[in-house]
Amino acid sequence: MERKKAMLKTGCLRMLVVFMAVILCTAPILRADVTIPASEEWDIDWDVHYDIDGTIDPTGTLWVYGTANVLPGAVITDVLLVGQYGTANIYGGDIAPYIMLDAYPAVDIPLTVYGTDFTINTFPVGYGVQMLYGGGTLAGKYEDGTSFNISIFGNSVNLQPPPSDVIEVTIDIKPGSFPNAINLGSNGVVPVAILSTPDFDAMTVDPTSVSLAGSDVAVRGKGKLLAHEEDVNGDGMTDLIVQVETENLDPGQFQNGSAILTGKTTDGTEFTGSDSINIVPPA
Repeated sequence: MERKKAMLKTGCLRMLVVFMAVILCTAPILRADVTIPASEEWDIDWDVHYDIDGTIDPTGTLWVYGTANVLPGAVITDVLLVGQYGTANIYGGDIAPYIMLDAYPAVDIPLTVYGTDFTINTFPVGYGVQMLYGGGTLAGKYEDGTSFNISIFGNSVNLQPPPSDVIEVTIDIKPGSFPNAINLGSNGVVPVAILSTPDFDAMTVDPTSVSLAGSDVAVRGKGKLLAHEEDVNGDGMTDLIVQVETENLDPGQFQNGSAILTGKTTDGTEFTGSDSINIVPPA
């Protein structure tokens, strides 16, 4: 009986999505003025009743032909419609009553929703790509704890946990050498460069917070941290070089031939980075 009900519901959803497509495509007057063009990416954290130029759109529909990042504060009262080449990333906001995906998307998975406690048609589901086979009702919670319940007309959705606040940085273990050979039996130190980029200033790093595979920055003399500033890659941006105790490296923390570095900036922002290593036997 439950299987028959599910099949009937899926059939009805498919009929409804076809009907909606006909209505929306043959009645341009119903289309919203709020449209994200192809090749453009917008952050939506406002009420789409109002276009970016202040024009009032009574339908509250958002048409996506580029990329839409729907954030907390977004209000979409009618439809979030993702076109053939469009993608939508849902992080929060008030989206009602449904999301409609192009039946033949040019991208593999045009819709990604970030949250927790996901269910599809009341059945709990995990993270990853979930097949909808034409449509389904997705429920869950956004990162801020707000519950949502959205009808999706499409074939698939990618469900992901809320994005981490930890940022990725670029590091270079033993700058200037490759492969990065490390003798765990050595009593020395391993230099690690934390590189500055246009998006990250290595000068904001708190050296006391840095750890490579469980080994902290070495201290010498009267509590002096082995850390200094240098432009190691010649890009004109100052990098931070730290040296960690070789004997304190924990092989159990190596991942797929790489060592993971963690740390914080002076304002408390957490970061991580990784680089390959080559463990050599003691001499």
